[in-house]
Amino acid sequence: MRVGVPKEIKVHSMDDLFLQKIMEIVELNISDTAFGVDKLADEIAMSSVQLYRKLKALTGNGPNELIRNFRLDRSASLLKQQAGNVADIAYLVGFNSLSYFSKCFKNKFGKTPVEYMKIES
Repeated sequence: MRVGVPKEIKVHSMDDLFLQKIMEIVELNISDTAFGVDKLADEIAMSSVQLYRKLKALTGNGPNELIRNFRLDRSASLLKQQAGNVADIAYLVGFNSLSYFSKCFKNKFGKTPVEYMKIES
């Protein structure tokens, strides 16, 4: 390290920081079945319409899809690790309907949660 030369700092765009904050909020509330767009908007101090527009512009998904995909990705990770049975994992990631969880999971991954668990183990 040379003396008198400042350390390089990593600069994050405002959009990156915004998305990081969104993901932190979703992570903290993942098991809350009542957590949705309105609560996320409240947490980030935006109206749900503003939140929808910003997320749609940044990610191509609205807040509902973002939350659902986050939950599904987490459930896939837990299923790979065999961290519980399908019902336990569905409830752990915030789905209160096992049939809806299975439907969403199959739409995203092309397999039912049980099939996914067997293939990935």
